[in-house]
Amino acid sequence: MSNFSPQLLRSQSGSPHHYRLGLRAFHTSVSVRFTSHIAPVLPHPLTHESTPTAFEYLDSLTPESIPHSTCVVEFSRSSGPGGQNVNKLNTKATLRMSLKPLPSWVPAWCVDGLRSSKEYAASSNSIVIQSSATRSQASNTDDCFRKLHALVNHHSRSVLVPIPDEEKKKRISDLERKEAARRRIMKERQKSKKAGRRGE
Repeated sequence: MSNFSPQLLRSQSGSPHHYRLGLRAFHTSVSVRFTSHIAPVLPHPLTHESTPTAFEYLDSLTPESIPHSTCVVEFSRSSGPGGQNVNKLNTKATLRMSLKPLPSWVPAWCVDGLRSSKEYAASSNSIVIQSSATRSQASNTDDCFRKLHALVNHHSRSVLVPIPDEEKKKRISDLERKEAARRRIMKERQKSKKAGRRGE
């Protein structure tokens, strides 16, 4: 669970039970640390040559690396049955991320997929994700970012052109050769160390 004290701001609507999270002051260290997460620009239409670059970027992207300054999170009361205080606290998190301008960390090639998803709100051209899984604002906020990451990751990978089998085999073969060479070097170093100890 994240260690932070989120800055809560009263929403513009003036509702006494609706709060907005000041994300520019929230998780500052995370946002600064991952400002280098900029999605690569791939050719259109996509080709299999660009797939490894896309995979490399998507593999490096995590829910924690999403710049929180690209989203707005609001809190409101949870609805439905629950235990004591479950419907009295502003713990339900609603995350909104505008697609215009497109955040730099979101791959441009997944935008069509995002707009076809149930999380897309056409009226505001944004992605809207909610979570009321726990009674904690922090946990529900983290859950929203996990859902956002999963959504972007899914639509980014689903449109990539598969790498041909022959090229896959070549890449695997190259990796195996590099690994074999690394093992030989390590073995030679160990032999040199043993020989040096015997010579002392």
